[in-house]
Amino acid sequence: MRLFYSYSQRDQRRRARLEAHLAPLQREGLLDQWHDRCIVPGADFQAEIDRHLEEANLILLLISPEFIASDYCYKEEARRALARHAAGVAWVIPVMVRPVDYAETPIARLHALPKNARPVSTWRDPDRAWLDVAQGIRRAIAALRQRRAEAQLLRTELSEDAEGTRIYLSSELFGFTKPWRVSLALPAGAVLDSIQAALKLPPGLDHGGRIGMSFEYHLVHKRRQLARTRTLSAQGVQKEDVLELQVNVRPFAASQTIAVTGEVMTYRGWQSAAPGGPQSGTGAADQTARRLLEGLVARAGW
Repeated sequence: MRLFYSYSQRDQRRRARLEAHLAPLQREGLLDQWHDRCIVPGADFQAEIDRHLEEANLILLLISPEFIASDYCYKEEARRALARHAAGVAWVIPVMVRPVDYAETPIARLHALPKNARPVSTWRDPDRAWLDVAQGIRRAIAALRQRRAEAQLLRTELSEDAEGTRIYLSSELFGFTKPWRVSLALPAGAVLDSIQAALKLPPGLDHGGRIGMSFEYHLVHKRRQLARTRTLSAQGVQKEDVLELQVNVRPFAASQTIAVTGEVMTYRGWQSAAPGGPQSGTGAADQTARRLLEGLVARAGW
């Protein structure tokens, strides 16, 4: 894993302490750490930062008042990091270094380290805080490696038949952009079951007892939903046809379905189940729907 540090220069010494605590992961070959102090004299400073940020698999945001106040850290590096996280090409972990009010920022949607997002500077023993951060990063690396292995296994299983058809998954929701091939001899249900098993897609999700969701998965061919029990070829799917994986996400207290299809997210008729929530599909409730759906990407262990 290529790790990129995004931090304020005020926190340079704290970044160095974290780097030391992550040294075991680097010795094990699980991590390759990079920060701006690695830039060699004479190199293009900005170009090196841009290149390593774009190449990173794991991005740490060291959160402090100066980080949030910095136009470059917050508006440039953090913005780009979160965009790569949402696209599924990198994983972003906020690390709370010093206390700051960041609850209304996009960063607050992500699970932060150390435990309970307690800033490192407030721990009686900072090394225990850094140890907690390092252990959390180790768990994240293990989960990411597992997801990568499962996705590769699924690609291998579904690409054995060269005479198959292509299926595209929503990269925004699942973090995958490449098409897979599926056998025309397979029933649509077998294809969906393989995808659900490999990506650990949830049958339902409960957000702290406030808003629950159920999920339905369908394969769509030329705007027609395919039957789960019949083979693809029996339903008119031809070699090199393109299928869509359509995901319907239904809030338990919603009047209509939130449809997530292909690369596009749309929100229809959302009704908030939270006390005091709006009763229409616009405004704060719609924003809640967007935050919840985008938050699915950040949930490890699917």
